[in-house]
Amino acid sequence: MSLNSTGTVDSEAVVTLSGTYRCSGPSSYAVVNSSVGDRVAISTSVICDGAEHVWVNHGRPNPGPLVRVGQAEVATRLQRWETGSNGFPRIVTLAIDRKSVDLQAAAQ
Repeated sequence: MSLNSTGTVDSEAVVTLSGTYRCSGPSSYAVVNSSVGDRVAISTSVICDGAEHVWVNHGRPNPGPLVRVGQAEVATRLQRWETGSNGFPRIVTLAIDRKSVDLQAAAQ
């Protein structure tokens, strides 16, 4: 899993982040979650088929102040749901990438 070192933010504080991932296993459905600072994650559904894919998260992280142009601490997680030993679903984190991302102004 990788997180690109640049992203964009538009005038309405909508953030776009991207990177690549690869996964396979018992569940073909997974998500890539990205958190900007301490704001709630924006997510994208992805497929775990063993191939490398590009992911893109696009949304407005909440709650808190609006995200602005500049450096931001971002954590991105590749996660999937699996059935636990008790029969209930649980979220398993497969990979994490954290870094300072340069958020640039999105083209209008």
